[in-house]
Amino acid sequence: MQAALITLTIVAALVLAGCAGPAKVAFSEPCGVITDSLSDVNARSRKGQQRLVIHYERGIAAKCWTR
Repeated sequence: MQAALITLTIVAALVLAGCAGPAKVAFSEPCGVITDSLSDVNARSRKGQQRLVIHYERGIAAKCWTR
């Protein structure tokens, strides 16, 4: 009985943790803690390189850094 209660509690906690919403963004500071443009970094894969380019362009659009 006690083992079932513990298991149920753990499962409930995991379910509720999955319902957390996205982090809030302060529009007064759109860059937050991301201060590195990663412009000098190259990825090993094409998909990784695409993620870096998207990161860089979003930072330019948010005026976190300049070209």
